[in-house]
Amino acid sequence: MKKKRSSGAVVFLIVAIVLIVALVAGRAYRPSVVKGILFVVGIVVVAFLALTAVVMYFAFKGSAEDARKAQEKKGDKAITPEQDQILRKGRENMATLKSMIMRVRNTEVREAGNEISVVMEKILTTLREKPKKISSVRQFFNYYLPTLGDVTKRYISVEKSGVPAAESTEKVLAYLKDVKTAMEKQYNNLFEEDVLNMEVDMEAMTMAIKREGLLAESAQMKADPEEDKDDEIDLIL
Repeated sequence: MKKKRSSGAVVFLIVAIVLIVALVAGRAYRPSVVKGILFVVGIVVVAFLALTAVVMYFAFKGSAEDARKAQEKKGDKAITPEQDQILRKGRENMATLKSMIMRVRNTEVREAGNEISVVMEKILTTLREKPKKISSVRQFFNYYLPTLGDVTKRYISVEKSGVPAAESTEKVLAYLKDVKTAMEKQYNNLFEEDVLNMEVDMEAMTMAIKREGLLAESAQMKADPEEDKDDEIDLIL
C-alpha cells in the first residue's frame, strides 16, 4: 500500500512540474509557439502516464502472484481463527496438567504423568504444523486432556488426605500406562497420510526407473556373480 502511494505521489509531482513549465512557457512566448509547446507537452504527459500505468499494472500483478504463491506454499499450515483458538485452549490445559503433575508426591506416578505430557506436547506441536488434522483429534481436546486433569487432581487430593493409597496408586499407574499408549497411537496417526504418500512416491519412482532401464545395470551386476559361481563349479568338476 505504501509503495502504491509513493508511486502515485511521484507521478503527480512530475505531471505538476511539466504543467508549471508549460504555463511559464505560455507567458513567455507568442500564442502560436505556446500551442506547439502545449501540444508537445500533452503528448509527453499522456505517454508518460500510459507508461506509468503499464508499469504499475505489472508491478501489482507481480505482487498478487507472489502473494498467491506464498499462500499456496503455506498449504496445510494455514490456521483459521477457530483452529488457533482450539490449540490455545489445548495449551492452557497442558500447562494446568503439567502444574498438577509437579504436585504429585509419588515418584512413579509423577514420572508416568511427565511421559504423557511429552507425547501430548508433540501432538500439539504437530497440530500447529498440520491444522487440518485438528478435527480428527477432537476427542483429544474434548475428553482426554480434561479427564486426565481430573484424575490427576483427585489423586493429589487422595495423597494429601493421608488415606492409604497403595491400591489407588496401582490403578492410577495402570491407567496412565493405557493413556500413554493411546496418546502415542494418536500421535502416530497424525503421520499416516505422510507415510502413505511417501510409499506411493517411492513406488512410482521405482517403476519409472525400471521403465527407463536405469536398473538394468544393477540387475546385471547381481546376475554376474551367479554366472561366475557356475563357472567355478564347472572348473572344479
